[in-house]
Amino acid sequence: MGFFDKLREVTGAVSKVTGAARNIAGFAEDPEREIARTAENAAHYAADRAVHTAVNKAENAVADKIEGALGQNTVTSGSQTDPSSIQQRMPMKPSREIKGIIYDTAPNGSDAEIPYSFRLSGDFVESESHAAECDQLYGYAPEWTEDFIGDDEIVNGGKPYFFISCGDDKVYKAVESFKKTGSIPGAMYFERVNGSQMLFKAKIAYFDSVMYFYGCDRGYSWKNTGICVVYKKKYAGTAAEANLIAAVDEAAMSYTENRQ
Repeated sequence: MGFFDKLREVTGAVSKVTGAARNIAGFAEDPEREIARTAENAAHYAADRAVHTAVNKAENAVADKIEGALGQNTVTSGSQTDPSSIQQRMPMKPSREIKGIIYDTAPNGSDAEIPYSFRLSGDFVESESHAAECDQLYGYAPEWTEDFIGDDEIVNGGKPYFFISCGDDKVYKAVESFKKTGSIPGAMYFERVNGSQMLFKAKIAYFDSVMYFYGCDRGYSWKNTGICVVYKKKYAGTAAEANLIAAVDEAAMSYTENRQ
């Protein structure tokens, strides 16, 4: 189960419990007032949904135009193609430096805070995930004009997303396999990386999507992690996929840690 699947499951469970508690408390106070409040809330909800739908349609129209242009630039050699051979034909927004901190345990047993940074294309917009498997999360939204995108927009909109794995099961097993055998079973694409903290780069099936990622260890004890992008199969072979891959290449190759 991917971290977005877990997020949907947890969010749904919390909503059900919260709704049940609210209903019980409201009807215990004043049933008639609660009925009136429920009707009023329903009216507000309907209005909000109408506005939200209109905004989504407008944003999706822009995204469709971009995706349509990207989709025209396809390659014919299939998913086994070396990602670097896919031509990038759409301009990307300038990259910017992303910073974070790894909270870890030093070899001497003391607590350690390890600053890290990397560069990521401006086509990716910051988001937030409550999943433990995800350290950083950015949605791929070249058309987005705001500086934050909700994870629900990524999930419901089927947008590609960038994240740094710190426990994703598929990434963990892939890196562990590489360490033991020097390869990754079933990989669509695989290549060792030398002279870097990154161990390899690969493309694998990720549930109903595709993942392109760099396998690595981070900090003192964060083993079998990855710098990843996940996207739907419809992007395979397009210039959009080339942009996604180029963004991860830059992020991985610019990734640094400051261990003191």
